[in-house]
Amino acid sequence: MKLLFLLITVVTLCRCQGNVFNGQRMDTCEGSITLHTKGDEAKPLSKLEILEKSGELEDALFVEYSHIVGSCCYRLRGRRSRYIDVTSTGKNSVRMKIRRVEIIDCVAKANLLAPVLGASAALILIIGIASVVIIRRRRMQRVPTEDEHATQP
Repeated sequence: MKLLFLLITVVTLCRCQGNVFNGQRMDTCEGSITLHTKGDEAKPLSKLEILEKSGELEDALFVEYSHIVGSCCYRLRGRRSRYIDVTSTGKNSVRMKIRRVEIIDCVAKANLLAPVLGASAALILIIGIASVVIIRRRRMQRVPTEDEHATQP
């Protein structure tokens, strides 16, 4: 049983190893992000503008949504540790005050889903089988009571 669990874990980790970082790296990406505020104002930022200003915005903006064109991925930072990662092209809902924009490596999150679900299903299956085996063994080892002896012919 332990060997089966170990085998499933090793296979899952080996399959997952090369699939986590299949995205675009930040130094090879090209594109821009447009931050849209409540008043339908748009603030376009190119990759060069973000890198030149270290991502700092002149004024903090309350951003309703962002629109990405190109292959870059962005982290929109608010106050302290609040941030949102924008990794998909097109319109993305943000709804927070943004003070800084950073370019980040794109991580293929979908590639993590299959190994995690597979490992979870395998773990549930192993726990279920172990439970059935333990319950059956306890029933076999159970000592009959005096009432059960009296009712037997």
